[in-house]
Order: sequence, then structure tokens, then C-alpha cells
Amino acid sequence: MYTIFTKNKKFTISQFEVEKYRDFIIEYAQISGIMTNVFIVDLICHEKVHGINPFQIFQSLKDEENSTNNSSLKKSARFKRAPLKGLWHRHYFSGRFIPLNVQNENSKKKLHNIVSKTIKGIDLSSLNETEMFELSGKIAKSIVLEPYEKRKSRGDLTGEWIVFAKYNGLNYYLCLATHNQGDENIIKTIKEFCIPEYPFLSEIIWDG
Repeated sequence: MYTIFTKNKKFTISQFEVEKYRDFIIEYAQISGIMTNVFIVDLICHEKVHGINPFQIFQSLKDEENSTNNSSLKKSARFKRAPLKGLWHRHYFSGRFIPLNVQNENSKKKLHNIVSKTIKGIDLSSLNETEMFELSGKIAKSIVLEPYEKRKSRGDLTGEWIVFAKYNGLNYYLCLATHNQGDENIIKTIKEFCIPEYPFLSEIIWDG
């Protein structure tokens, strides 16, 4: 039994629910990698708490296993520093990460230049309501849609992390994590829940 605490409520997830969810993933999502119990619990929590469609995460798993990038995300990378050294991470994407990608693409200077260029030569005081609405839409397109599409076309979208291990030709999906969660908290979860399930993980993690 897993007990989950959020800001507003507490709920539990049984081992039976974990196994049923795992069977669903194997049958319908067709993921061949091995998923720890904590990874399954994280999937359930992300759907229940954050409203993240698990199939958005499955797409990143498929890209990893098939060496594709249909999700237009950054490629998987190995952690370079302890305590996660020896493990890998890959991004998954959800609509909630669009603002982060737009922010990463646009510096303050770039935003200023975009707005200045768009309104250059326009007497704002002379615009009627319709013209002002059209101008606002043009500015929004320049600072939101176009930067997002640029990152997507480069395969450079960012999201949060799928933490996994590679062992004997298989991917072991350990947990979902956030950039600001802290490496120590991530490795604590892996040591507490994942290593007892798959002891070989202690051999490939270099935690300093």
C-alpha cells in the first residue's frame, strides 16, 4: 500500500492497483521497458493530482525505446554528477510545460525587441478596439506561438524527467521527477523503493 500526501488531500494506492495499471500499460501502450512500482505510482499520481495524460509520458518512453523523437523533446542524457551518476533521464511533455519553454526561448531583451518591432510606427492612441485586438494577437503570436514552434522544430522542448537505468540491454524506468525536486530527494526515493525491487541498481549508481 502506498500513501500519497498532497497539499489538499491524502489518498492510497494499493499494490493491486499498481499491477492492474502495469498490465494496462503493457497491453495498450506497448512499452517493453521494465517499470518499477514507484514509477507506476508516479504515473497514477500525475494523472490524479496534476491531470497529466499518461500517454504523453508513454510517448517519451516509446521514443527512448525506438530511438525516435516524435515528441520533439530533448534527447535522453546521462546524469554526470553524484548522487544520480550512472542513471539516465529523459523529458516528458505536457501542455502545462508550454510557459516554461516559451520563457526559455525568450530572454527579456528578446521580448522587448519583439514588442518594439511589432508596434514600431504605429500610433497606439489612434487604434480602435478591433485594431488593438488584432495587434495584441500579433504580439502574442510573436512572443508565445513562434518561440514554442521554434523549440519544437529543433526537437528542443523541455518538460520534467523520467529517471531510468540501462542494464543488460533493457531500460528500467525508476520514477518521475522534477527539475527542482533536488537530486538528493530523487536518489532517496530510488534507494528506498527501487533498489529493494531491483538490487542491481546499487551497482550502477555512483552516489559519491
